[in-house]
Amino acid sequence: MALILLALSRAIRRITRDEFWTTMSLTMAVMAFFTSQRYALFLLSLIGLVAALWALTGLFVSRFRNRHLLSAALTLTAAALVAIHLGELLPPFFATPVAAFKRFLADDGGVPEPIARPGRARDVYFIVLDGYGRQDVLERYYGFDNSEFLAHLEQSGFIVPERSHSNYSRTATSIASALNMDYVQNLQPGLADIPFWWLMSPWIDRSRTRQILESAGYESVALGTDWDVTDNRTVPTYLSPYPIEPTDFERYLLRVTPLSLAVPFLGSAGDSYRVHRANLTYAFGELAQLAARPGPQFVFAHILAPHPPFVFDKEGNAISPKYGFTLADASGFPGTPEEYTLGYIEQLEYVNDQLSKTIAFLLANSPSQPVILLQADHGPGLFTDFARLELSCNQERFGAFAAYYLPGVDAALIAPDMTPVNLFRVVFNEYFGSSLELLPDRQFSYKSTVYIYDTVDVTASVDVACKIPSR
Repeated sequence: MALILLALSRAIRRITRDEFWTTMSLTMAVMAFFTSQRYALFLLSLIGLVAALWALTGLFVSRFRNRHLLSAALTLTAAALVAIHLGELLPPFFATPVAAFKRFLADDGGVPEPIARPGRARDVYFIVLDGYGRQDVLERYYGFDNSEFLAHLEQSGFIVPERSHSNYSRTATSIASALNMDYVQNLQPGLADIPFWWLMSPWIDRSRTRQILESAGYESVALGTDWDVTDNRTVPTYLSPYPIEPTDFERYLLRVTPLSLAVPFLGSAGDSYRVHRANLTYAFGELAQLAARPGPQFVFAHILAPHPPFVFDKEGNAISPKYGFTLADASGFPGTPEEYTLGYIEQLEYVNDQLSKTIAFLLANSPSQPVILLQADHGPGLFTDFARLELSCNQERFGAFAAYYLPGVDAALIAPDMTPVNLFRVVFNEYFGSSLELLPDRQFSYKSTVYIYDTVDVTASVDVACKIPSR
C-alpha cells in the first residue's frame, strides 16, 4: 500500500506540480480504498472532475485561499481512517501468545520418540479431500449413493471405516490436529480469544509428522493450493501450476476494495475460478506422476474439493458460478440450497473419477506398495450454520469420509470410528516401530464463528440424526 501511494504521489505531483492538490488527491485515494467500490467510483469521478477544472481554468488554485487548512483537514481524515482500522487489527495481535509467533520461526521441539527408517521404506501419501462426506451422510442428507466408489476402493485394498468422524468442523484446526497427532488445544494453548486462522499454518507446514519422516530420511513433497493456510511452500519439493499466485489477503483486497475495478484487466490472473480449476486438475495429475520419483517421500495434498466453489460437473466440464469467487461454505455459501446440493454431488463425482485414476496409477507404478491416506477434513455444510451452533447438523459436518491403503496392516486395527488425530499414530506404530498411545476420539466445534479456537465438545451429538429443514 505504501509503495502504491508513493508511486501515485509522484505521478500526481508530476501532473499538478502542486503539493496541495497532490495531498488532496492522495487523501481521497486513501478514503476511497477504505470504502466500497461504488463510493470509490464516486470519489474517483470527483477527483477527475476537479483535475479537469483545475487544468482548464486554474480557478481552484487561485481562489481558494485556505487550501493548506483544507489539506490538513483531509490528511487528518485519512489518518483517522487508517487509525480506526489499526485499532481493530492490533489488539488481537497483542493478545496472541508469543509462543504462537515463535512457531513461525522454529519448530516446537515437541516431536515424539525418534523413529528408524524401516528396511522397506514406503512412500506416504496424505491426501486431504476438503468437505468430503461419509457414505451415510451423503445418502441421508443429499440423496446420493456413494457405495459403488467405496466398493471400488475396498476391492483395491483400501480400508474404509464405516463411522469415521473428523475431530474439528473447520479445515485449519482439523488438518493441523491430524498432522501433529494431537488436539489443537494441546498444541497451542491460549488461543480462545484469537481470530487468526493463519496461526495453524506453521503447524501444517512444519508438522510433527513431517519432522519425524524427514528425520527418517523421507523427502517432503507438497502440492500447491489456492488457500494460504495449507499451502506448504517450505518443503524441499513444492509443486504448483503457478509460480506466483495472489495470497488470501491480496484476493480479499481485490474482492472488497476498489481494487476490484482492476480485476477485468488482469486476464487469467484475475479469474480465480480458472485458477481454482487449474489447481485441482494439476493436483490430481501430479499426484499420479509422483509414483515415478525416487523415494521415500512424504506427500501432502490438500484437495479443495468437493468443497465449494463448485467448478466442475461430474464429467469434468468447467463451471463458473454466477457469483464472485469465494471459498465460502455452509451458511456462508452464496447460492441456494438446491445449487449447493447439485453442485456438491456433481463435483464429488468428478473427485471420485479423478481419485480412481490417480490411485490406480500410484498402485501400478510405485516401486513398493505405498501408504495412501485419503482423509476428509470435515463433512459437507448444507445444514451447517457457522453463526448459530445450535442450528448446525453435527452429523453432517463431522461425518467425514476416510479410506486408508495400509499394506500388511490388519484391517481390524482400524477402528470403524477412528478419527484423524490418531491416523499417523497408527502409521508410525505399524511401519516405524513406534509405540504411540492412541488418544480418545473427540469432536470439537466452536462457540463463535470468528473464534475457531474457542471450542466446545460436541462428541455426544455427532451421531444424532438431524431434522432436515423444509426448503
